[in-house]
Amino acid sequence: MTGAASGIGLALSKAFAGSGYRVAMSDVREEALADARDMVARETSGSEPMAIRTDVTDARDVDALAASVVDAWGSPDILVNNAGIIGPVGPVWEGSLDQWELAMRINYWGVLHGMRAFLPHMIARGSGRLINTASVASWSSGPRMGSYGSTKHAVLALTESASRELREIGSPVRVSMICPTTVRTSLVSHLEQAGSADDVGRERLLAAREHGLSPDEVARIVLAGIKEDRYVITTDEAWLVNAARQRLAIAEGAEPPLDREPPRH
Repeated sequence: MTGAASGIGLALSKAFAGSGYRVAMSDVREEALADARDMVARETSGSEPMAIRTDVTDARDVDALAASVVDAWGSPDILVNNAGIIGPVGPVWEGSLDQWELAMRINYWGVLHGMRAFLPHMIARGSGRLINTASVASWSSGPRMGSYGSTKHAVLALTESASRELREIGSPVRVSMICPTTVRTSLVSHLEQAGSADDVGRERLLAAREHGLSPDEVARIVLAGIKEDRYVITTDEAWLVNAARQRLAIAEGAEPPLDREPPRH
């Protein structure tokens, strides 16, 4: 589990541990990760989660994470590539290029590094499930969300390709993609501290967060989706249906609609 120190990653760690899984938690924030591990151990009777500081932007770090997990427990039953940030919020012609690049390094490269580090073990074992945390922004990106939406569209492409490739070689490894709508996480707070949102973008994100789901609710939906062997696990199926209809209209020549809330996880 990457990005396990807070938000969806922490909620999923608790949910998996509570369901009897051995959980390996990773995050780049070492102290926060240690606190999160202690919380999971405390709130889930009998679990002893593993905590491994990992920078998902560094392929060698993720390879070391995979080696530690495989050495301790063997190939994992479930891999969750969850680490992510929002990135700069504002028009695509604005914002720091460094922040645009960081969003891609974490949201896209971090997922790719996880897939390349763990999937060969799952394929060799002949079982397992890859789960990538994307977003409803994978399907349609709103105004001022070009950075985030770009990275999540890329995660959709990676996940779809992996699903087809695994079936092509006859591998039983399963693939799922989490596509939440707005979730009440700390991502907006981190974005504000970094100063990477314009006034309009910040106001919209804060307003959206007020109506978001809790990470624990998202974790419950994800576990149910795994039991149902779902490829796309979303918190709002109607939202994705509407996004698909918008895509059909765009394919027929219409411009993307303006009335979009900024989707995110």
